[in-house]
Amino acid sequence: MRLRATMLAAVALNGLALAALIWRLTAPVAPHWLAAEPAAPPPATTAAEPPPPPSDARLAATWQHPLFSPDRRPDRQARIPARDPLPDLTLTGVVLDGETRWAYLRGPGATRRRLAAGDALPGGWTLARLTARAATFRRGERTRTLTLAVPRLPAPDEGEAVRLPDTGQP
Repeated sequence: MRLRATMLAAVALNGLALAALIWRLTAPVAPHWLAAEPAAPPPATTAAEPPPPPSDARLAATWQHPLFSPDRRPDRQARIPARDPLPDLTLTGVVLDGETRWAYLRGPGATRRRLAAGDALPGGWTLARLTARAATFRRGERTRTLTLAVPRLPAPDEGEAVRLPDTGQP
């Protein structure tokens, strides 16, 4: 008898729980929206002046310590064959920022030079075109393109890979 009363009470509680669940799922619930705030007016736009071009002194640290070189030293440059029309120049950097377009060159004796589009070198070569990775020079009908050297990453470590301990449990 006692088992039957307990079972009847459990069935009644389950029925009430099921009825409460059905009522909760079917009862309409109005959303609680936050009060709308007035929109702020957009900021007034003015034509901002472009920043002044960086000075050579400010860029000196980049010349001496390249950002992507692992040892932060300039890459060793391969010698260009003597038959090359611009044998002593190496393109070391390019700045393309709005109307600012400069090519940074390194010459013999570690002399550095900054050229804007249209500037000429003492040998008569004129900077005709500048892209993010190359500078094209023109002298008469001849053209020559200098490209940025791509630094190589160091060789992968030959040591053993790090291994995590096996705990046997997820």
